[in-house]
Amino acid sequence: MAIVEITFSGTNIATLFENVMHANTTLSTLSAVADVMDTQWVDRLRAFQHDQTRWLSIKVRDVSSPPTLTTYTKPINKVGTGAGAHSSDQVVTAMCIQKKTAAVGRHGYGRYFMPYSEISQNVGIVTTATITAMQSMFATMLTFIGVGGSSGVQIGLCTRGSEASTFKSITALVVRPTIATVRRRQYGIGA
Repeated sequence: MAIVEITFSGTNIATLFENVMHANTTLSTLSAVADVMDTQWVDRLRAFQHDQTRWLSIKVRDVSSPPTLTTYTKPINKVGTGAGAHSSDQVVTAMCIQKKTAAVGRHGYGRYFMPYSEISQNVGIVTTATITAMQSMFATMLTFIGVGGSSGVQIGLCTRGSEASTFKSITALVVRPTIATVRRRQYGIGA
C-alpha cells in the first residue's frame, strides 16, 4: 500500500483553483489512481458545477515513507454539467465538503472546497435539494473510494508529513449548509 497526494487543478470563471487530497492505494501505477479519481471524484462532482468550471488536471504523487517522489499528471478537460453560469456567480465562494474520519477532534476531519453553481444556494445557504442529492452521491462514491471500497483507492487524511502511520480513512463526506469564502485557494491571492 502506498500513500499518494492527489492534486486537482482547474478554473472557475477564469480563476485557477487547486485542491489536494490524500489516499491509500493498492493500485500498481499512479496513472491508475488518477483514472479512478477522474471517474469517481471529478465526474460525479461536475453535476453540481456550472459550465464555467473546468477541470484541467489530476496530479498524483507518491508521498509514502520513504517517498519515491514519483509524480504522474493526467491532463483532463472537463466542464461542469450542472447549470449555466449566472452573473451572480463569484470566484471567491465555494461549497465546503467536510471529510470526516473515525478519529475524534480537529485531527479527525478535513475540508474540500468545491466551485459550485449559484443555483445550488439561496442567500448563502445550500439548498436542501442540493444537500440531499450530494449526500446520496457521496454515499455511492464511498462504496468505490471509501473504507472497503472496490476501486483500490481509499481516500483519507494525512498530516503534513504524509506518513503512512498518520493516514486516517474517510468515513463520511458531508456538505456544509453554508457557502464558504476561499480566497487562499486561488493563485495569486493570499499567502
